[in-house]
Amino acid sequence: MQPRLADGEKVLVAELSSAFSKVSRGDILVFRHPRKPGRYLIKRVVGLAGETVEIRQGLVFVNGERLQEWYLPSSYLDSSDLAPLRLGDAEMFVLGDHRIDSEDSRMWGPLRSELVVGRAMIAYWPPSAASYLR
Repeated sequence: MQPRLADGEKVLVAELSSAFSKVSRGDILVFRHPRKPGRYLIKRVVGLAGETVEIRQGLVFVNGERLQEWYLPSSYLDSSDLAPLRLGDAEMFVLGDHRIDSEDSRMWGPLRSELVVGRAMIAYWPPSAASYLR
């Protein structure tokens, strides 16, 4: 999740119950890995239930409109492509901010809501990096 989060930073997570509707685009989520039980990941939500996500030369499009990713330095983009993918009722599409080096929905598909642990709210360690996350 660089540059927003560095390896080893500690974050406070607000757990989400079954309140999938409370997840918004841009939220940074902690979730159980879809293919590796016991492993957790932290990624940003770019696509929500019922939307169509597409990636063209590293640029994300949601329902045909380019997603403005103000948080993402252009040097972190890759040139990947993803054919349009319609998300189901209990699915979302998540990407790491450091796209060149991220294991995310491009590899294993949409994230199912039941795997979500919560929303990362505050980075608190090390103290010099403490901040609200967005």
